Amino acid sequence: MFKLGKNKVSESKTDTALTSGGSESVHVMPRKFYVAPKKGNNGLVIIIVVGVLVVGGLAAAAIFLNLSLGKNQASNQNSNTNTSASVTTNTGNTNVNINSNVNANIGMPATTTIDVPTTTDPAVNINVNTNTSIDDPDIKDVEVKPLPSAPDSDNDGLTLEEENLYGTDPSLLDSDNDGFSDGSELLNGYDPTHVGQTLEASGVFTKHTGAGYSISYPTGWQVRPQSDNSETLFISSTGEFVAVIIMENPDKLPLAEWYAKQYPDIDITNAVSVRLNSFSGYRHPDNRIYFLTKSGDISKIFMVNYNVGNFRLTNFATTFNLMVKSLN
Repeated sequence: MFKLGKNKVSESKTDTALTSGGSESVHVMPRKFYVAPKKGNNGLVIIIVVGVLVVGGLAAAAIFLNLSLGKNQASNQNSNTNTSASVTTNTGNTNVNINSNVNANIGMPATTTIDVPTTTDPAVNINVNTNTSIDDPDIKDVEVKPLPSAPDSDNDGLTLEEENLYGTDPSLLDSDNDGFSDGSELLNGYDPTHVGQTLEASGVFTKHTGAGYSISYPTGWQVRPQSDNSETLFISSTGEFVAVIIMENPDKLPLAEWYAKQYPDIDITNAVSVRLNSFSGYRHPDNRIYFLTKSGDISKIFMVNYNVGNFRLTNFATTFNLMVKSLN
């Protein structure tokens, strides 16, 4: 029948190897052609990729850090700013100069505030009292001695403020070269910048009509009349002003007696008697207050006052004298 068992083969012609478990490993090709399978390189590839990413990230971080340091270095520089501002009102030559040296670290939050007066009211140097009366201590206690005039660079009778007001040349005695000094022309009612033209014709002066009087004033000045017309202020660009005040004289005292009652410490002989068109009266020794009455009527006293406020010099003495001369 059949024999069960292993076939005998020649050991020289077989390629047999025993495993540790006693089983056989049979190769279908000769051992000399056998190549062991290679181990996988996936781990190495991952390591290389990760390394490249890390290096790239470090390089990008270095570039960003370098740029940031450059910006901070530029922004942390100390800034010195010299700020200058000039404010000029529409009614004259009020200049407010602000000079501030600002030291700030631009890289840090900082706020620099410069307070600049924003008001365009020309009365910037004084508090204008629109209720001035003869009982006002500022009027009663006014200095008897005249105040000195502000500088007059060309000796033409006009201060620098007046030169600016009338458009004359502060370096020329006679701006329009007509043979008359600027101050002399002004006091005679002529425009010192236009030959032969009167102040009103050229628009330099304007006439104001009040209660029982008229007066001319510089067109560039502000006019503030009281509602009852008992007082009118003519305000300059510096805050100095001329006031025309009408006061009742119920006892109808003669002006000399009324004046002596108001100024008991001042000898009436020190006051200068004046006559201005239809008015007559006295000029106070300070040369800045006139007390006048109309001819034939002493029921009212007209006071014309040049108030300089806190100034110790007069900027508009010639202008004031011209206004008084024009009173009618």
